[in-house]
Amino acid sequence: VYDAKGNCLVQKEYDYIDGDFDGKVTYVYDAYANCIKESRYYSSGGLWSTMIRKFDSKGNCIEECEYDSDGKLNRRNTSTYDFSGNGIEYNSYDSDGNLEYKIIGSYDSNGNCIEQTWFSSNGEPIGKNILSYDSSGNVVELKSYRYKGRVTVPKEKHYAYIALA
Repeated sequence: VYDAKGNCLVQKEYDYIDGDFDGKVTYVYDAYANCIKESRYYSSGGLWSTMIRKFDSKGNCIEECEYDSDGKLNRRNTSTYDFSGNGIEYNSYDSDGNLEYKIIGSYDSNGNCIEQTWFSSNGEPIGKNILSYDSSGNVVELKSYRYKGRVTVPKEKHYAYIALA
């Protein structure tokens, strides 16, 4: 179900194996088409969780708060952006306000995210993604590193794009 502006208002979710109805998600938007509220429901109709989002004047999501069905805060996430609107820092906090992890993003002169580094709550690096792009701005390579002690374990993915006539 969509509104007159093309925003999705209700999305039904189904199990990908057996196709059974799993529940639905409802969305509420502000005047700028930013999704400010997302509510998830069980297939029985009961509320599972609600996500409330706040946006800055440029339309960047600066805070997400997830609540359980009783209205108790589960998680709070904050994001910081550079002057171009690139997400440069993402912080995730538990229900008590303790930092769980942080992600720092780096961008090239074209605004492509070229590196994402994850840090634990104590500031230790725990992972990194390094991305490469083609001349059209498509991701062509993603190298993921997960830190295990002092050794990094790389995983690589390569992407190919075909121009359609």
